[in-house]
Amino acid sequence: NSYPLPTLDFTFDLNDGCDPLMVQFDNLSTGNNTYTWLFDDGTQATLEDIVHEYTNPGSYDVMLVGTTENNCTDTLTIQDPILVYPVPVANFIFAPAEVNILNPQMTFEETGFGGSYFQWDFNDGSEDYGAIVTHSFSEAYYHAVTLTAYNQYGCTDDITKNVFVTDYLTVYVPSAFTPDDDNINDIFRPEMGGKELITRYKFWITDRWGNVIFETNDYDTPWTGNARDGEHYVSPDIYIWNVEAELKNGEEREYNGHVTVVR
Repeated sequence: NSYPLPTLDFTFDLNDGCDPLMVQFDNLSTGNNTYTWLFDDGTQATLEDIVHEYTNPGSYDVMLVGTTENNCTDTLTIQDPILVYPVPVANFIFAPAEVNILNPQMTFEETGFGGSYFQWDFNDGSEDYGAIVTHSFSEAYYHAVTLTAYNQYGCTDDITKNVFVTDYLTVYVPSAFTPDDDNINDIFRPEMGGKELITRYKFWITDRWGNVIFETNDYDTPWTGNARDGEHYVSPDIYIWNVEAELKNGEEREYNGHVTVVR
């Protein structure tokens, strides 16, 4: 007897894509057949419809083998192969390893492979593009920098690294002043570099017995040698100054020392 061959047909939802690639195969064949899928990557399956994952870049000629109940077999191979594209690997270095807010510029260089276009996100509302870029941060503390690498197929990979920008708060305090109304060295206060980093400030003066004789929360308000009641000036002596400051990153700083009032 002569038996007909199976009538084979199938469709799939993706012709190409980035590794790993998931492809849905739908069997449109007719008849009471058994089927074997050959995916050209060393694997096969006997389900009628199947989702197959390609995990390596390459070109794949998919074949469907159908066998009738009379043991007649035919094959159908797709006309155009499925193309799985490689994915780039993103990586980068940066220098210097740490910067401060007064000198906040860093250089970033991609060190991955397979990429041809690079996008940088500095997590501060700004982006840049290129294999080597520089960026200046406007705020201290940690910044999560993300590099996204693209290749010619539109495949991407990304990586995020933390960089640290220190606050670089400096404090200079004179050891003496002369509050005698001659407009020379008449006021006393700490001079702070990076004061824009401060969110809370307290400056006070005590005498040698611990009595508070001056206090302010305004950085621009100096001590002029007056006592706390503001009605008289202190005598020449050694006094203790104190500063408490809270920074934008929540860190608290304390400073203290001695100052001599000279008249």
